[in-house]
Amino acid sequence: MGPIYIKELLPYTMRELQAKLNVTESDLKRIIANLMEKNIIDRKNMIYVFKYVGLIESFGRVMFVYPKYIGHINENQAVQLIRLFREYSRSEKLEHEEFETLGIQRTSGQSSNLIPLIDFFIQDYLESGLYSNDITIHELNGVNEIDWEKTVNESTAYKVGNQFVHLDYYSIDRMQDTYDLITKMHKIILAECSDYLIKTGLNYFLGYSKIVFDDYNQSIELDEVAITALDNELNNQFNDRNITLLKNMITYISRRNYVSPNDNVSFFGTKHFHKIWEKVCIYIFTNMPQLYKEIDRPIWEDNLGNKLSARSLSPDIITEANIGSDTFFLLLDAKYYNISFNENNFENKNPKLEDITKQYLYDLALEDYYKRMEYNNKINAFLVPNESEEFKLLGKVYINFLKQLPLKDILIVSLPAEIVYKYYIFKRKLSNEIISELFIDGYPS
Repeated sequence: MGPIYIKELLPYTMRELQAKLNVTESDLKRIIANLMEKNIIDRKNMIYVFKYVGLIESFGRVMFVYPKYIGHINENQAVQLIRLFREYSRSEKLEHEEFETLGIQRTSGQSSNLIPLIDFFIQDYLESGLYSNDITIHELNGVNEIDWEKTVNESTAYKVGNQFVHLDYYSIDRMQDTYDLITKMHKIILAECSDYLIKTGLNYFLGYSKIVFDDYNQSIELDEVAITALDNELNNQFNDRNITLLKNMITYISRRNYVSPNDNVSFFGTKHFHKIWEKVCIYIFTNMPQLYKEIDRPIWEDNLGNKLSARSLSPDIITEANIGSDTFFLLLDAKYYNISFNENNFENKNPKLEDITKQYLYDLALEDYYKRMEYNNKINAFLVPNESEEFKLLGKVYINFLKQLPLKDILIVSLPAEIVYKYYIFKRKLSNEIISELFIDGYPS
């Protein structure tokens, strides 16, 4: 059975979910209970919504929950989102709550998430190969580097003139111990991970081929004895890659042996897609966080005149763009919203009043900086995603009584999500030409 596509925040009845997943009512209740426990699903009046974007595997069913701005997802979009999650989890410092569905727990325990763990093992194997220890072998009169300490201590020195000469010497040869017990366990784990991806169909999303070893030995038990062996090896390791691999092997075996069948659920995605959208926008627009210091901190003063400063305002993106002979100052806020100008959908789909007033306040807080730097051109905008291939200026938002202040209306700019994800994944920045076309050429006077 192929993946089941589910839309983020779209209401589903129990009957609709049962038909989509093609499971019995009792199995569906177990799946829903697991997902509700992990705050993936909300239920209200027997209507269920998914507050999550990404892969879910539970009791043999693979679900892909796609973002709310997409009308009908295709497989290429789903695969790109997995690549986005992978790049995000490697490039950004994950917050604690993101590890549950997107990251790898570095210590063994029941809470470890299987899909990111499998992704780690296979990616690590493709980049660095099987676990191995270097064995040092000394060869008499070999062709490699001479071990002078061993040569001086263990070979005969002959006096020739005023010098002592060693006619024989020991050289150092380093070999990889590929028959090591840990290496064999590594093969078993890789084979199990590969089989799991193929069995569930997750290999399509993660993009891995089947891993096969000719000398694959299943006679080794991945049990407490194996964990003890891994712990002992870990205590004698100083190689960073090997240390990380050993820790995750311990985590995998612990999860494999001790996770309850009733907790049979794995994830690769996020309950906080707005954070990913924000990080994508921050990267492609080349945020300049050093300018945050230009925003005054709030001052707290008691009755005795003692003053304390608190954390200042922090816009998502402050940046500049050089267009022709002019420099434009951009104050941007990434918003994961389906913007609507339809009165019936307005309240639930658009940024709230506090978002608007905060963006105005950022602009006002930087007024002294604008004057000092002699900026005459400034842009204030919300950045929202769309599923087309176009950068669009959708409109603007403003508050009439604030127009008497030196503030710009806040533009609503829609970015083509697939294109900007590609920029983020391949570490590219938006060009000044695109910024000019998007903000400046279409900016209302």
